[in-house]
Amino acid sequence: MDATAKGCWAASLGDCEGKISREHLVSQALFPDGNITVSGLHWCKDEPKTVGLAALTGKILCQKHNSELSELDDNIKRAFETFDESMQLFHVRTKLRSRRWTIKTFTIDGALLERWFLKTLINFSHGGQWIIGEGSHPPGLPNDELVKIAFGKAAF
Repeated sequence: MDATAKGCWAASLGDCEGKISREHLVSQALFPDGNITVSGLHWCKDEPKTVGLAALTGKILCQKHNSELSELDDNIKRAFETFDESMQLFHVRTKLRSRRWTIKTFTIDGALLERWFLKTLINFSHGGQWIIGEGSHPPGLPNDELVKIAFGKAAF
């Protein structure tokens, strides 16, 4: 394993580059005010804590792999904007008299959404006690198949 790969949960891809960088455990785009209330992690098991989103990062990916996953963060932002837009339309229409509505189509890239959920699961589980996928790999690290799926090199 090359020095840049040490600490990168995607090292099994064999193409790590750059230093280990800070990865947001959950996409920053989902929390525009920069704060999040968290519970259940080792440092907030007993009571929820509100922290700046910058505190929910980990040095768990090399710069190359961190950068490659940014499309997932962009997609989750678009997905939530789409959810918001559809709910706004729903609320407007529920206040109006019932009639034959023009159909409005909302599109979300489901494959990228699945990969974002997997990436987020891996990020939160990294270094912990959980087995992430089948096979003989250390707890807290995903198996090779899940790494490939997260990077779009394999499908679920």
